[in-house]
Formats: sequence, structure tokens, C-alpha cells
Amino acid sequence: MAILVSIQYDQFESATAERLLLYVQNTLESGVADPSRRVSGLELCKPGEARLLLDKLNDTRTLYPAISACRSSSRFRLRARPTRLP
Repeated sequence: MAILVSIQYDQFESATAERLLLYVQNTLESGVADPSRRVSGLELCKPGEARLLLDKLNDTRTLYPAISACRSSSRFRLRARPTRLP
């Protein structure tokens, strides 16, 4: 079996394509290891890779200042027009 992958390098890094191929490989290996397994039960990634995805790659937290620009600008508008909501 051969899989040909073509990616647009201006949109994706080569590491992304390699990770995608690894998921395909893991899924195929899990199906071959247990042919009676349902497709929904096939493993997309190894347990360590799953933890990496959940912990590191999914960590999208961003630190924001205590008073953001939006909050301070709305305070300014509320002070300028105390009887009207922005």
C-alpha cells in the first residue's frame, strides 16, 4: 500500500504533514492488529501522543493584562455618558 501526500507549504509546515501521516499509520496498524474492531474504535494516535495533543498543542491560554483596552475604553464611554449604555 502506498499513500501519496501533497501539501501546500505556504499553508502547512512539513511537521504537520508528517504528524498527519503518523495518524494514518497508527489507524491502519490498529485496524490490522484487531480486524474485528469497529472503525470508531481504531486508535488515531499512541497514548503518549494523545497526552501531547491534550496538554501542549491544545494549550491556547493567553495572558491578558488585568485591565484590557476594551474594558478601559468602555469605562471611558460610561463616564462620558453615564445615562446611556454603550
